[in-house]
Amino acid sequence: MALHSLSKAEKDVFYELWRNEGGLSRKSIAKATNLSKATISRLTQQLIEKGFVLDSPPVPSTHKGRPYSVLNVNNGELLVGGVHIHSKTMNIVLGDLSGRVKHARSLDHSRYDVLDKLYEIPKIIRNSFDESISAVLVFSIVTPGIVDESTGNVVKSFYTQSETVNLKKLSDEWKTTLEIENDANALLVSEMLLGSIPLRDALYIDREFGASLVLNGRIFRGPHGGAGEFGHLQVDPSGPECWCGKKGCVAAFFDPKNLHDRFSGLVPNGSLKMDDRSFLRFLNELYSENSNEEYVRAFQQLLDKLAAAIANVVDLLGLETIVLNSRNPFFSDKAVDYLRKKVFDMSLGHTELEMMILKVTEQKLLRTPLAVSVGRILGVF
Repeated sequence: MALHSLSKAEKDVFYELWRNEGGLSRKSIAKATNLSKATISRLTQQLIEKGFVLDSPPVPSTHKGRPYSVLNVNNGELLVGGVHIHSKTMNIVLGDLSGRVKHARSLDHSRYDVLDKLYEIPKIIRNSFDESISAVLVFSIVTPGIVDESTGNVVKSFYTQSETVNLKKLSDEWKTTLEIENDANALLVSEMLLGSIPLRDALYIDREFGASLVLNGRIFRGPHGGAGEFGHLQVDPSGPECWCGKKGCVAAFFDPKNLHDRFSGLVPNGSLKMDDRSFLRFLNELYSENSNEEYVRAFQQLLDKLAAAIANVVDLLGLETIVLNSRNPFFSDKAVDYLRKKVFDMSLGHTELEMMILKVTEQKLLRTPLAVSVGRILGVF
């Protein structure tokens, strides 16, 4: 089965079937897609012949009409896969079109051997999963960094250093359709396709203030994949210097070094010796339970800058949904309640605006590459 053999019309019909796990009759598909019965009959027959759809034996109609058959996605045979690159490990996964994981394996790596480990994936799939990567309909590489989806180039990731790394070239060697996607984009796609986030215009803010945007049902990438740098929105030109060269970026205000300076004298000295992640969690916990007015005021001033940045994006793009990553310590407990109120107060009366917390789990991260591959097949995002 070749992905490129599906026309847009076939993908539209296939998407309607995919959304209805219990299957649909041809009449129901025609009604949902506003296509004629003759067109649906032709398209579904093509999907059956290409192996993407299964047809059931005819069942009697509940009315006086003719018996009809129910069509379903060929979930048992269609295989998608991918790999999610993290800072110290990569998770290789194969699954079906519903995002159900069939095989998974974690592989350790350093920042210097990520590419070497990627080249091992076909062997791992063959030896560990007893599958061939060429049998995988779409294989997705989910990676940190700026990803140019059209070329497969990745820059500004922990393993690319100052170079441009092209991952698309693996496609010819692996003999499968290959997708390269940024990790923040991938997680948002996954939760819209397989999770609980509604498929509508949205801003997703990641654990380190990277972001992803969905506009008009599509990931907004910019010309070379660099869109969504929410962390480098300037909220105060006189603020702390950011590594990007500007002053007063969102990311600069929430940089652990600058937070040490900001809260020195307001927190116990011992907390300043914590590792960065523990220190950030400590600041949020202290805010949740603290009655020290000076500390609370300083913490809320920090949240005000974040709220202003979010509200500006909401007003500029007319967004309906804000999704916040639960692993960002500033997106939990009392802090997010304050942030939600501030964003709603600052934005221009968007009555439909919804702020959601995405509870990130290991299982959700594991299925993320599968969702990217599924999205490619369905022709969405």
